[in-house]
Amino acid sequence: MSACGALRYGQLTLQWANTTDAANTALERLRGFGVPVEVRAAPGLAGRWRVMRALIAHTNPASLLDVGGFGHYNDTARRARCLNIHPHRGCDVYAPGTRLPYRTARFSVVLLETVLHHAAEDALQLLAESARVARRYVIVAEDVLDRRASRSVVDSYRAHDPWAVYRSTNEWVALARGRGLVLERIVALDRVPLHVAREARPRCTLDYPPMQYMVFRVVLHPARGV
Repeated sequence: MSACGALRYGQLTLQWANTTDAANTALERLRGFGVPVEVRAAPGLAGRWRVMRALIAHTNPASLLDVGGFGHYNDTARRARCLNIHPHRGCDVYAPGTRLPYRTARFSVVLLETVLHHAAEDALQLLAESARVARRYVIVAEDVLDRRASRSVVDSYRAHDPWAVYRSTNEWVALARGRGLVLERIVALDRVPLHVAREARPRCTLDYPPMQYMVFRVVLHPARGV
């Protein structure tokens, strides 16, 4: 169990809150974006993959591009590709900071699963490129960082990847909007990142869901002006 929370909340145990008021306040802030918000259980990596698969299935994609992936979702669409900066079986290799090697609106759905914060200085370019090659949706899964977090949480994020750039939900939504994407849905997980659960001790405060899956709809392709 996380040192950051152990709140029984409906059928879930939230690892990021200890009081019902804190949990309700956090979820109301997310609902302030004007989109449906739900919390799902995601035990381990397999749990996270199940949540993502359900989101992908909801979009009913004819084609999918998993940017920064490992091939886990290659069976979720009739035509699926994955890209990574490192060689992985079934995935193409691309260089960080470069243009994605696909035409505009090539894929129904583009997936960025816990990739953008590691992309650091290339994150905004990668988000823009993902929006460019997506025709309908971009799904962004991120470990978000909010000022409500205690110093121990910040330190655990930095230890996990000292070069990463972590952002709040507000920041990711604003950056996506500037790239022609409109938020449609947020799924928050009941758990916290493993490195936070393991390292953010003895004092840990979150009071917001640090693992969030955001579904964005493509409304504008700057390259085409439509």
